[in-house]
Amino acid sequence: MLTFQQAIAEGRFREDLYYRLSAFTILLPPLRERREEIPVLPHHSMQRIAAQYARVPRPFSTRLMDACLHYAWPGNIRELQNFVKRYVVMADEGTAIGELQANQRSKMVNVDTVPEPTLQPAPPTPDSVLTPQEPPAT
Repeated sequence: MLTFQQAIAEGRFREDLYYRLSAFTILLPPLRERREEIPVLPHHSMQRIAAQYARVPRPFSTRLMDACLHYAWPGNIRELQNFVKRYVVMADEGTAIGELQANQRSKMVNVDTVPEPTLQPAPPTPDSVLTPQEPPAT
């Protein structure tokens, strides 16, 4: 992976722009190196996204959480949040797990070790619930 310093040395990134952007630097490892945060992040995202779409928060079964823990999350937190958003809207655990397995970019998820889900029917929702609600004017 190319660092900013290497890009500047190679003339691929402007040094003056680097100093404008780097007023405050935070070194944050990728999500795959912070696995202890993975159980907390989907639950937090679920609450926020379910409220945004006026949906009932979906549960994360042990099987779904295991699939999340073993996925590499190359897109980091944005990928995880988009995954949770799709899970909220589609309300199908089997599809969610299948998505992680299909999108797997590493050998971290072992399909044979993730048990079958216990499927629960999703409550019926009107079509208007599938669109984000506008926040009230302040």
